[in-house]
Amino acid sequence: MKRTMTLLPLILCAALAQFVIAQHSPSANQAEQRRAGLKREGAITGRIIGDDGQGVAGVEVFANRIGENRGSRPSTTSDDEGNFKLTGLSPGVYALFARIPGFVTSEAAGESGIHRIGEFVTLSLVKGGVITGRVTDELGEPMVGVRVRPHRLRDLEGGMPRSPEMSGAGGGLTDDRGIYRLYGLAPGVYVVSLGAGPEYGPAVTQISRDAPTYYPSATRETAAEISLRSGEEAPGVDIRHRAERGRTVSGVVESSQSFNYVSITLKSFETGQFEAAATIRNSRGFAIYGVQDGEYELSAASAIDSDETFGSTPRRISVRGADVSGIELKLLKHGSIAGRVVIESSNPATRCASDTGGSGNQATDQGQAPTKRQPVIEEIMLKADREETDQRAPRPWSGRFEYWRGSVPGEKGEFILRNLEPGRYRIAANLPDDGWFVRAITQPGAGSAKPAAGAAKNSIDAAPSGVTFKPGEKLSGVEVIVAEGAASLDGRLVPAKEGMKLPSRLRAHLIPAEATAANDALRYAEAIVRSDGSFEFKHIAPGKYLLHARQVAEKEAGDDQVRPAAWDAGERTKLRREAEAAKNEVELQPCQRVKDHVLRFNR
Repeated sequence: MKRTMTLLPLILCAALAQFVIAQHSPSANQAEQRRAGLKREGAITGRIIGDDGQGVAGVEVFANRIGENRGSRPSTTSDDEGNFKLTGLSPGVYALFARIPGFVTSEAAGESGIHRIGEFVTLSLVKGGVITGRVTDELGEPMVGVRVRPHRLRDLEGGMPRSPEMSGAGGGLTDDRGIYRLYGLAPGVYVVSLGAGPEYGPAVTQISRDAPTYYPSATRETAAEISLRSGEEAPGVDIRHRAERGRTVSGVVESSQSFNYVSITLKSFETGQFEAAATIRNSRGFAIYGVQDGEYELSAASAIDSDETFGSTPRRISVRGADVSGIELKLLKHGSIAGRVVIESSNPATRCASDTGGSGNQATDQGQAPTKRQPVIEEIMLKADREETDQRAPRPWSGRFEYWRGSVPGEKGEFILRNLEPGRYRIAANLPDDGWFVRAITQPGAGSAKPAAGAAKNSIDAAPSGVTFKPGEKLSGVEVIVAEGAASLDGRLVPAKEGMKLPSRLRAHLIPAEATAANDALRYAEAIVRSDGSFEFKHIAPGKYLLHARQVAEKEAGDDQVRPAAWDAGERTKLRREAEAAKNEVELQPCQRVKDHVLRFNR
């Protein structure tokens, strides 16, 4: 606590100095100077807790400002009770990281992973698990300096890993006895392997071109799985090298640019998990060794700088009993979407100064909302979600780490989303205020779609079908229009008949009831129904809605990155038809906060 408290006098002095300067400046500049002074000051406070709910001392906490590639990362250390305070933060969107050896961050379902000035953040850590064992060759002799890698397949509830740091991408080297120890592993179900990817150590030449060996001495398909709870150790995970020669995948990289460095990545086509990689420098040819039979996705990437990146269209390849050669990967310049965020001016009635009342089974909060710091435009985060056309399983790089693909607008609302592969994208906004909602997204150009109200005359509505562009194309003039007066709804799903149980995989949907809004994709919303039947909707435009719940496929259950149903015109029509038949209508007034709304589910 002493470490953070010593900063308080400095902050107070700085604020006082700013006030004195403003009082002696020309009156026309006083308001702007005070506003600038307030915007420069900010802090995020919080607490680090363990899986027992108690504070954890001595944890390093870092704040990364999204969209800022350079500069220092503000940091601090939790005190004896686990409390921390990050100060000197300018307005923006931040990702927080907690680091202490042997612990991992708990995976909170639906956690966005982004934070803003004024928030109190609770970061939960769990004691990491341990996998240890011995690696021997085909003759039973210890293998020294071999890297063993954990691969986290799913969490203990069966869900996909939500972040790369928890997927087991790292590993450990064996010592002179062939013994390895992997620690700080998130709870989940694992397989462990050796021999995949670049290796270092005396055994490199022996296994660098062999197919990966999985515990105990198996291929990926026959590998034994290891369940690991928080703080648990799994000993005796001994691996015997199979000494089976792997396949080679080779080809060339084509580009109109000259690159010093190109990265080639091989991923499983079904799961998207990393399998192997290669790097080429000042050359065109590449080769990846030690590949086992299977279906893969191969791609290349490079960059001139952080603002100008290149990538190839992913190639699907099949490795079956022989090497695969002659593959050509063409590097194409990534595209970008540029524009501005516009926050519409509003009348006092839609500024959500207090919550409104409700009726029926819609119990709402009453009274004046607590005073809080007004958000600013630089605290909005935008990201472009690409519409996938194949049916692969959800990619592992999702959940709390999706913010790395985001963009934060400047003080005047200008933004740019970079490094985008060609295709169709949906622009999504993470808003800092519960009273805000995205009313319209437009792009310039003549088209059949009518411009949204308040948009530029030559613009078209980009919400129904998204934004599409070609390789290297730079779209500009996109507008994201944010309005005030958003409503929210917290609900609970219950069986329509007594004694009936709810299915385990459900999503709740809000569908605009007005026929004129049938094609307004921004008015549709969906949310995961939690295990206790609860669900919530935020940042909803006022209006009449149909509330509906439907069962989803098993692989989509609990995954907040699944393509929303409203993205597809046919699915929108089907969803409306189902909801109209169910006849569960709810009307949301501006700024209304609906609590404990009961929705009855009938199969």
